[in-house]
Amino acid sequence: MLVKIKVKHGQEQNFQGIPIQPEWILEGNPGGKGQLMMQSHDRKQTTGIWECDAGKFEYHYHWHETLRILEGEATMEDDDGVAHLLRPGDYAHFPMGVKSIWTVPERLKLLFFIVTPEPFELWRQDKFINAVQDNPLPIKTDNNSKC
Repeated sequence: MLVKIKVKHGQEQNFQGIPIQPEWILEGNPGGKGQLMMQSHDRKQTTGIWECDAGKFEYHYHWHETLRILEGEATMEDDDGVAHLLRPGDYAHFPMGVKSIWTVPERLKLLFFIVTPEPFELWRQDKFINAVQDNPLPIKTDNNSKC
């Protein structure tokens, strides 16, 4: 099967709610919103932009994720209790299955790259799917569904 190159040109940011799980929020009201920018044909690689407001929260990674901080800063504490200060231009990688604690003093904006072992759908009919509550594991989708 021939897979074609996908290209999207400078699209307007149209953020939708991508909230942090309420039980993961430790302080503040960080909320969470973002936009899916691109997804591979097999739906195993996803790229997007996400942002949140000030707060402190846990984050459990149900996929492999690499991110780059675009705006703001955050202190991320890993499973070993080691704190990492992340600022614009910094990258971080989170293997599937780890959790971290994020402290965000002001609005944070990042670019994310997600890789899943199975096809994964983040949006269905223009509505964000809560990946943890609605899909604790990546879901299989048919090739005709649209993101």
